Amino acid sequence: MPFNFDQWKQSTREKLQGWKGRMERAGVNSAYYLISAAAFLPVVEATHKGDWSALAVLGSAVGTNLLANMVQGLKDKTDVEIAKELEAQAGNEDFRRELDAMLAKLDALAEAEKALSQADKAWFTELIQRELKQLGSLGFSGVGGR
Repeated sequence: MPFNFDQWKQSTREKLQGWKGRMERAGVNSAYYLISAAAFLPVVEATHKGDWSALAVLGSAVGTNLLANMVQGLKDKTDVEIAKELEAQAGNEDFRRELDAMLAKLDALAEAEKALSQADKAWFTELIQRELKQLGSLGFSGVGGR
């Protein structure tokens, strides 16, 4: 079955399970980039398995091809490794807009919050809002009780 949006959303939800622990173990400081990587990883994996429809689904979600241009170089990388690659593009405003579009389309921040324990939700809300403000990213406000 060719890659489709519903499959992407479900795979992202699955990849977000345990994301905080992976972030801490890897010493990654940005929840924004780790969540973005978890959302991008299903596209990378599908493409590297030969399902090129994943790039079309990505393109329809984000509208440009900056992420698609990275797919080939991300073969066999983990979400943590991809997060570091994405963060290296932090100065590119067009790239951040593309990440924002992907996160919004997949509702990835809300999914990331759902994957956390109740005790970690306040931590996440404070962290992600601080990161979004620093990045000048995302037009949607607040996580946690939107």
